[in-house]
Amino acid sequence: MTIERPMTIGRVARELDVRPSALRHYEKLGLLDPPRHAESGYRTFTRNDVERARFIVRARELGFGLEEIHEIIGVHERGLATCALVLDRIREKVEEAERNIAELVAFRDLLVEIERNASRDGDASSADGPPGRVCCVIEGSDPRGAPGRRAPEAKGEN
Repeated sequence: MTIERPMTIGRVARELDVRPSALRHYEKLGLLDPPRHAESGYRTFTRNDVERARFIVRARELGFGLEEIHEIIGVHERGLATCALVLDRIREKVEEAERNIAELVAFRDLLVEIERNASRDGDASSADGPPGRVCCVIEGSDPRGAPGRRAPEAKGEN
């Protein structure tokens, strides 16, 4: 019988390719059991802790939020089946991804059309027009006549 040696947070983080701070955050949120400490004072993790952390990391990679993960773990800890819940959430994520893809394709098509029209009309090389105009490519870029049409928000902007 092999005796399992507890792992330090650094070793677990390397194994899972995450930062130790992520593991501490998961502990703080109750997704991982409270840490045990070796005599040296280092946090230690059992194989079960590592497998739970691996589940959390993989769920995050699949787009699950921390609240969703907490819910799934709670269902599991109550001894209930979790896969039906997970599959429902995955179906929702697929639908959301399909909507996002459709929006991005429409946005790409709009940009391509603006670029094509500007190139055809020579807008990119011409003067920007009357005073107060910054760029006629942007200011005159609603080829479908849909006032107020907005592009997806740029990341990092509010």
